Amino acid sequence: MNTMIKLECEEKEKAIEKLEELAYNMSEVCILNRSIMDKIPSAYQSGTMSAQGMTDWAVGYFAQIENVDVSEERCSKIVSKSKEKLADYDFMFEWFEEPTGAQKRDLEEEIKATIESTGCKATIEHMKLSFFLLNF
Repeated sequence: MNTMIKLECEEKEKAIEKLEELAYNMSEVCILNRSIMDKIPSAYQSGTMSAQGMTDWAVGYFAQIENVDVSEERCSKIVSKSKEKLADYDFMFEWFEEPTGAQKRDLEEEIKATIESTGCKATIEHMKLSFFLLNF
């Protein structure tokens, strides 16, 4: 299950950073977003980067975010390995296990509260894995 977010605002980068902070502290999800897609090494996208290389990259990436206590273990799992495209979305939470209705509602509330200070609004959709992102 994926929770997909489309941000509506001028400056999406700050909202994405806030969502990364939120996601980093949620052990039940991994993520993908426009910022990561723009900065991730091409070796990862092509499948030639080692798992340790990806972990090292993620440690450096997340160390730049305020309020994130970077651990190598979490960084080894935080970036989605599905290599899915985001389509028209800006951020994806990929659940490791099927979330309950309450978990989805709680996440929606947390997302809205997290980005409120950025002036962004979010359209949030929960979707089964991959059905909408098949055209690579």
